[in-house]
Amino acid sequence: DMKAEQEDHLSFMVADCIGTLIKSHRQAFLGTFDKLGRAIMQMLHPSRTALTRKYAVFIIDDLVEFIGADSGKYFPQIIPPLLRYAKDKDPALQQACVYGLAVSAEYGGERFNEYVNQSLKTLGEAITSNRKIPNATDDVKSATDNAISAFAKTCKFRGSRVDLSKALPAFLHWLPLEVDDSEAGNVYSIFCSLVESNNKHLLGKNMNFLPQVVKILVMVCGSTIIDQEMTQRMMRLVVNINKQIPKNALEALKTRLPGPVKEKMAKILAHCNK
Repeated sequence: DMKAEQEDHLSFMVADCIGTLIKSHRQAFLGTFDKLGRAIMQMLHPSRTALTRKYAVFIIDDLVEFIGADSGKYFPQIIPPLLRYAKDKDPALQQACVYGLAVSAEYGGERFNEYVNQSLKTLGEAITSNRKIPNATDDVKSATDNAISAFAKTCKFRGSRVDLSKALPAFLHWLPLEVDDSEAGNVYSIFCSLVESNNKHLLGKNMNFLPQVVKILVMVCGSTIIDQEMTQRMMRLVVNINKQIPKNALEALKTRLPGPVKEKMAKILAHCNK
């Protein structure tokens, strides 16, 4: 309908202009946001179109990402809508919200601490419910990948506020990402750092999750979703795991890997031992 289209177009123009102002004026923009805040919150009302709500979320995302901790004073107004729409049926709106939770974890300063657990819970629910959608579209898969990235960043930047013994195994079992190569660099960098530091929560009690870790490293290695540098980093990890583990443990590990993963692992090792 015409009215909704006009509303969406206007919302896009507003979000675009405000986003530009935030990026150029940074902290100096906060006074203006005090005046505009109510209008932006109205754009987030459930009666507005998903597209208009998405554009309002873009403004929130820019506010937190480019203004940082000083945006924290608005968190009581802006974080609840991000949490609400992070599980929305519209994948583009959902993706904008989970991105907002990611930048809040990274740049939001002390004031985000009180939202950390609610944020992880919401992201986990969004990922789980999206993964149950039969024949999910690439838009849904992209929103899911972004939610996994937001979850990983929250564990990284708010680790002291998170029960990592529960969060990191959940993160591991949601991998690999499916479509989003723009988030893959972030996610797999966090993943590799955890493996490199022998993180006990990721590897599990008695290294119980090691087969899953190896499976992800081997499957993702050389795929188009990551760059050459990340492939090299993953190959080094596969080689190191192969060297460092006692022979009997290594054989036991291999029995828990699917055939194609074992074959690819052998190729990686042969390539690296040349």
